[in-house]
This record gives sequence, structure tokens and C-alpha cells, in this order.
Amino acid sequence: MRNFILQFLAFTSRNINRTFIELSLGCKNFIFICCVIAMNTFYTDVHSQELLMTKPESVGLSSEKLNLIEKSVQSFVDQKKIAGATTVVARRGKIAHLETYGFRNIESNKKMNLDSIYRIYSMTKPITSVAVMMLYEQGKIELNKPVSSYVPEIKDFEVYISGSGAEIVLQKNKREMTITDLLTHTSGLIYGWEGSPIDFQYQKLLYADYSHSEMINEFKDLALRYHPGEKWAYGLSTDLLGYIIEQVSGQSLADFFKENIFLPLMMKDTDFYVPKEKVERLATIYVKENEELKSENPMGINEVSKLPKILSGGAGLYSTVSDYIRFAQMILNKGQLDGIRLLSEETVELMVKNHISADVDFERGRKNYMLSGFGLGFGIWSRGIRGWAGIANTYFFIDFETDIVSMIWTQLRPSGAYPMLVLGFNQLITQAIID
Repeated sequence: MRNFILQFLAFTSRNINRTFIELSLGCKNFIFICCVIAMNTFYTDVHSQELLMTKPESVGLSSEKLNLIEKSVQSFVDQKKIAGATTVVARRGKIAHLETYGFRNIESNKKMNLDSIYRIYSMTKPITSVAVMMLYEQGKIELNKPVSSYVPEIKDFEVYISGSGAEIVLQKNKREMTITDLLTHTSGLIYGWEGSPIDFQYQKLLYADYSHSEMINEFKDLALRYHPGEKWAYGLSTDLLGYIIEQVSGQSLADFFKENIFLPLMMKDTDFYVPKEKVERLATIYVKENEELKSENPMGINEVSKLPKILSGGAGLYSTVSDYIRFAQMILNKGQLDGIRLLSEETVELMVKNHISADVDFERGRKNYMLSGFGLGFGIWSRGIRGWAGIANTYFFIDFETDIVSMIWTQLRPSGAYPMLVLGFNQLITQAIID
């Protein structure tokens, strides 16, 4: 009943302006309007709480060790290796460490704040994967069903075998890709970073502002880099999932996310664009060039502040640390947060277990991402830590064994520019555990 009420209030909150217009046509509706306002206020109050701050020792962590995180990350700022960062460590549902460092924009001397908005790029993928699994629980998506059941236009893929240019050799796919293949990046779709003769086909998709329907038209002409199910290869799989969500739900990806994930989890600053009144909070991306930081402005304010044509399920979201930790905590809680359940425990357990069988070539995942396995939208590292990262060096980690969620975010490209920053962060968290 609680979930039903809050979902109803979420609906009311989203449609409050339209409700006012429709209900204010007659004075007899005045009382009902007051009820709507009251319910909307209640909804806001219920969802205005953040994860509670607590002393580290109260959740079995050492203050002294966590303070070393601040010294470590600050040293990277002082050495001008990164412009700014945010770190957070939560245990048992309470935040034991939260700190910001440096600048969100060096040139204008703007400090990194707790409400700074980041481009999270591929940290969009776990959110898209959760959306898929919500539709799976509703019986609208089957994991082992061919993708062509949802996107008939792209049933017959060919697979690159050898050669280049006019000498390219293609082969019919041995089997169709499935929804599970897309969730685990074993579909054969890539990003076009491999140095292969068909990379250009993917790069055209990667950097164009297509609508989803335009994207699918381009997918028709793609050759897969590998046969589905044979090799783990990071790529456009989750973007295709975003399109499937729209087809199955009848909503845009932005609306589905907002209604089913962002509003219930109170992720108030997460979206595919940054409203103009929030642009001031957007952190600048910096590029590491010859050991110096140069600002990179992928899009101007006007572009950032409007919904793009392509709602990328693989890399399109902006977010804040305070928003995303609620999403991560929901996963750690096996599908619920603050009494609101998004997924069943069984579904979350299915998502975070390893789905890479011994028959799959996983060498690229081990070598390039230091993975020990991959679930349905979540990477798996040593000791069973789950999570993922964005290309501008935003990382989140979920440790079910120690009941810890942690994140370290910067806005620095390229990905993995300073691996010791992230490794050191995780090592200090491990050392901070005292019970």
C-alpha cells in the first residue's frame, strides 16, 4: 500500500500543473485542489531526506583511515593532476565520509561542491539495466528472447571475419543476439575503439546526435565485430537496450527513468540535460595533455540545457553524487530504499551475479577493466565488488560483503588516467574497516 501511495503521489507531482488547469475550471473543485497540493507537499517531504551522515566508528569504520582518503585525493589536486573531485563512503545505509576537492571550473575559480553536476557517461548503463529488469519483472521483456522480437528491423546481422575496405569478409551470425547478450556486452556490438576495419561504422553512431529511430536505421547496416555470445566486448549494447525500453514501455527513455527510477529514489538532479537554472553547478571536463589540464567543453550551455535527440542509454546522463549514491544504495539493499521497492531481491541477485560462462572469451574484460566477471549491467571486480565507471573518471562500487557503497568522481578524460587514484581510494576503504 505504501508503494502504491507514493507512486500515486509521484504521478500527482509530475502532473500537478496540468491538474491545476483541469480542476480549477469550477469553484466546486477548490477542495480537491487543496487535497492535491497537500499530497504533493507530502510527497516532497517524504522524498526530501538524504542518506544520513554518521560518525565512521558508529558503522565500523576508522575516522583516521578515512581521513587518509582526503589527503590522497587532495594531493592529486595539489599536483594539478585533476581539477576537482568528490568522494563518498557509506556503510549500513549511512554516510561515514563525504568530501569535495578542488574546482569544478579552474578558470573561474569555482569550487567543487556537494551539489556539483557531473557528466556520468557510462554510469548511465546500470540505470538502463535496472529499467530493463523492471520491465522483465512486469513480463514485458524476456532475457533469453532474441532482440529482433523487440526490434524486428535488425534481425539479420552479419559478422566481421577478416579483411578491410573492399576486401572485408562478412559471415552470417551463428545465432541472434538476446537481451542477456546486450546486458552482458556479449552481443558483438562494439564502440569502434578497437582499431578494426569496421570501427568507422560504430564511430558514426557514437558521435552523431541521432534520434532513436534514426539510430535503428543505422543499426541495420552494422556488421557485428563478433558472433553473439562468443566474446565480451564493450560497446553500444546498452544504447540498443534504451531503444527497446522505449518500444516496450511506450514512453521516452527520459520519461521512463523519471517516473520509475528518479522520482521514487529522489534523484532530483539526474537527467539527460541540465536545466538552465542548474548549469552554474555543472563541472567542467578537463583533458590530460602533456601532464597539464586543458578544459574541454563538449557542448555549449544551449546544448546542455535542452533534451538531446539521442537519449543514450549507454552514456547520456548527468547526475550528482547525492543522487547516484541513492541508486547504488538501492542496489545494495537488493532493490529498495526508504521503503520504496524498485526491484525484487531475486532480480537484483540475478543482476549482480556473474553471467560470463567459461565459453565466452573474457580476456578483454580482465585486461582492460580488471574485471573478474560481468553481471546484467554491472561489472564485477575482485572480492565480488560490483559497480561501473564513466569515461570522465566517475566510479561507483558496491560491496555486499562489507555493506559498503563508495564513489570517487572526477571530470577528467581519458578514462583510467590515474589508476592509482582509484586503487588507493579502494585500499584505504578496506583498511578503514574495523568490524
